[in-house]
Amino acid sequence: MPRPLLFNTPQNQNIQQPENRLSATMKSEDHTETRSNGPSTQRALRKRRSQKYMDIMSKLDAGSGNISPRDIEDMIQAIREEFPDIEIFNEYFGCMAICHLPGNFDVHILSPGSNCITHFGAGYGFETPLDSCRNLCLMPEYRFVEVYTNSLKAISANGAVANIDARGAGEAWRRLERQPATPMSGPSEGFL
Repeated sequence: MPRPLLFNTPQNQNIQQPENRLSATMKSEDHTETRSNGPSTQRALRKRRSQKYMDIMSKLDAGSGNISPRDIEDMIQAIREEFPDIEIFNEYFGCMAICHLPGNFDVHILSPGSNCITHFGAGYGFETPLDSCRNLCLMPEYRFVEVYTNSLKAISANGAVANIDARGAGEAWRRLERQPATPMSGPSEGFL
């Protein structure tokens, strides 16, 4: 049977100093109320996307190369407005959508951190789990896929959200953003 550990403390030592006492009702000084991965954040991320958000994000796949820097700013602002109660960019890394540009492009990504849209050729080898993200984008059921720290959110035309577990998606996205852009076979930041 386990035994409790007892320490011999001198009688004149006061071990009940307020800074040393634990209490079930005390709040820690450095505890923040809004955790980026808390249950309320996860509930908010699973909610159906608004029509305004869907309309703005549909410009991501406009079918032409005429996406202006202002359009990108509008998309980033729409993301913030869609999730007003949470620090969305603590977990949101970007989104990927099918690309209808002529040539060898099949998907493109919006990276809020770098304020750009990058186009990828069909032969580009995404690492796991971003390869799954590409596959979801190529399905006609989804308009685009949002990439979060450990999940993908596939968004349907009506704003419905399919939640897909994707451990390491955020780290894979960071590595993807650090790669140099090369035309057609890899990422290309043209048309901005």
